[in-house]
Amino acid sequence: MACMEAGPQLGDTLLDVVVNNDLPLDGFGACEGTLACCTCHVILSPEHYNRVDRVNPAGEEEMDLLDLAPELSDYSRLGCQ
Repeated sequence: MACMEAGPQLGDTLLDVVVNNDLPLDGFGACEGTLACCTCHVILSPEHYNRVDRVNPAGEEEMDLLDLAPELSDYSRLGCQ
């Protein structure tokens, strides 16, 4: 597996990092962050999930979309949020 580095800015979503750095993740963020799909579904480590959730808790729309995500986990989030 190839390793790539990307330079996120404070406040960037994972989708922002993928798009701004032209990372080759086919299909990731198909709806461009409009909360219309779950192609940017990620499963975080418990530590990272808790850090993200403290700063940016999942809203109702995100939770509804996550219900449709494959392999849903207690530590799932959408990379566009």
